Amino acid sequence: MQDKLIFIMQGLCAFSCFWQFVEYKALQKYFLSIAEDKNFLIKGHLLKLFLSLGIVASIFLFFDMRASLILLGLYFMMNSLLKSSFNGGSDYMTLLVVMGLALISILPHPKLQQMVLLYIAIQTVFSYTIAGLVKAKKQKWWTGVAIAEILNSKNYSVPLSISKMTPNKALMMGAGLFILIFELSFPLCLLSLTSLKIYLVMAFLFHLLNFYTFGLNRFVWSWLASYPSLFILISIL
Repeated sequence: MQDKLIFIMQGLCAFSCFWQFVEYKALQKYFLSIAEDKNFLIKGHLLKLFLSLGIVASIFLFFDMRASLILLGLYFMMNSLLKSSFNGGSDYMTLLVVMGLALISILPHPKLQQMVLLYIAIQTVFSYTIAGLVKAKKQKWWTGVAIAEILNSKNYSVPLSISKMTPNKALMMGAGLFILIFELSFPLCLLSLTSLKIYLVMAFLFHLLNFYTFGLNRFVWSWLASYPSLFILISIL
């Protein structure tokens, strides 16, 4: 089962990385504007090269896990070049899975590979729980004000069908409470295989809704790529 889950993770990660580098390529000028370096021309050529190599390496990752080693090197070189953490959570999750696959590709023993998968699984659980704890400290999340403010933010092109719901305070409060309860209770997914499947379906739908509402499409694939590791974790509990 472990080999099958690693294979699934590899494919999902390949798709996530491919999508990520394609988006970076489209946002190349923006990344250069935050690079804080006067040598614009050299950085422009280097970034273009890294992004192109990233797309190619992502495609190769579908067929060979060792391509994750190349991707890992590219991520660190791009981070150094741009002096930026890219897009926060989604990029962290992608990097986490890429690092895991890179280690698995060079570790010969299944037990060592399992340890890597367990680390990814624990970090995945923490990613939801910590997000919930951070939100829980803010009164705005309990009252629904935070949801309304995010939906009305000019940083996102929120569909009219969603934004017109913001005046409904009861609905906003319900949405905020649902997110808080879901994220804070995420460790309960490890109670049984059934609970894990339920939580992963809810998580996937949650990320899909974020994609529809805010256009955060990378969040879907970044977290989805980590889900196979959770089946390894629950199998040993």
